Amino acid sequence: MKLENIHVLLHGSVRWKQGLQYTLNCDFEGARYHVWLDLEHKPVHPFFLFKNPPLGTPYEGPGYFATRLLSLDAVFGKKMVATMMAFARKNNLFSKALEAKIQEEAAEDAFNAEHARIHRIKEAGIELYEACKALCAEFRAYDLPYGSKAYTAATHALNLAEQGKTPEKANV
Repeated sequence: MKLENIHVLLHGSVRWKQGLQYTLNCDFEGARYHVWLDLEHKPVHPFFLFKNPPLGTPYEGPGYFATRLLSLDAVFGKKMVATMMAFARKNNLFSKALEAKIQEEAAEDAFNAEHARIHRIKEAGIELYEACKALCAEFRAYDLPYGSKAYTAATHALNLAEQGKTPEKANV
């Protein structure tokens, strides 16, 4: 049995430890096959091997067929799953799928954290602008010398804020 594209995917959330299940997948004779496995690599649906049309096959187009449930007790199902399982274990595909999922969730967390940071900065921008204006007014009220460092820094920050710039972007 010549199976191609044998791979393992981990579904669910490692972060929350919810719904974690593997799929052990392969391509064989123009169809895709997969079996759902628990974290101990035992079939979740102990009787079924799923058969699907190739990726990219249009719904009801040429080569399309509805998902078929094949028996894991049949010789074909047993042999296919045994072959996929042996390949997956030999090549550490379960560990690699777990590591890929952890990295995917870490990248998602980093993206969300950066998005939240930018949102907080934008929300704080108006308040910072108003605080800068108030600081400049206070400096003027105390009649600080025009060229003093504090007065110059506050005025520069206020000018940048009015232009919608940050100190990092001011020289650009």
